Amino acid sequence: MFLERCKGYEEDAKRFLFLSADTTDIQMDYKMVRPLFKRAMTFKAAADVLKLFEQFRKNLKLNRSSKQMEPEERSEKLKQLKKNFYDGLIKDLLDKQAYQLAQVIYSEKKREKFETTLDDQMIGFKIFSA
Repeated sequence: MFLERCKGYEEDAKRFLFLSADTTDIQMDYKMVRPLFKRAMTFKAAADVLKLFEQFRKNLKLNRSSKQMEPEERSEKLKQLKKNFYDGLIKDLLDKQAYQLAQVIYSEKKREKFETTLDDQMIGFKIFSA
């Protein structure tokens, strides 16, 4: 809701999200940043969407509540958070029929070496068949 009201204040919204890692209550995920990406996909060039993706990808981390977790659990939770981030963005790009941009994000996801699922393969087929 907050981000949907930040049409002209995207930089402030990004700073807010990056600072969310310093809290124990707010966890940045794709659902939270989706309005920014949807707006960028509609009103900005592909290079701007990629730049936004890189900014969020680099700053995607668990909040302070994860410090109480075991290292393996923390690592698995961060991995799942990243995977969901990639999956959400790729799905939105496919909905917008931005296949070339989806292909770039998909290849970045492959570099992360997530376990490949049948859903991932179907998304790959959809991207590369377009």
